[in-house]
Amino acid sequence: MAQIYIPTHGPLDWRALLADPQKQWRAGYSAQAAARSWEDAKGLPPEIATILGPDAELLLAFPEHKVALPGGSRPSQCDIFALARTPDQTIALSVEAKVNEPFDRSLADWMGDRRCAASGRCKT
Repeated sequence: MAQIYIPTHGPLDWRALLADPQKQWRAGYSAQAAARSWEDAKGLPPEIATILGPDAELLLAFPEHKVALPGGSRPSQCDIFALARTPDQTIALSVEAKVNEPFDRSLADWMGDRRCAASGRCKT
């Protein structure tokens, strides 16, 4: 995969980046909700801006950013990886959006079992 990121023109541009666009791109689900939230914000969504502070600004955002996990059969995808800036620091954040769904087990529990399914995620 090339390390070239193409600017989006709206939420629909995020759909093609999903691992399974047919299954994951639905109203009321996290992928579409995250795309709409970040695109509508024209910067940091209000929930993120509240956490980072009033002077925080979005520098870059990478939808469906792939992250290699040791032992996995394919990279995991976070809904968005972003770089933001406040007056005194640069902040890297990875967002896993959730809409009416569990977040899953803790990372320690998840990585404690090295038997990984075809999805690339370790299962107990």
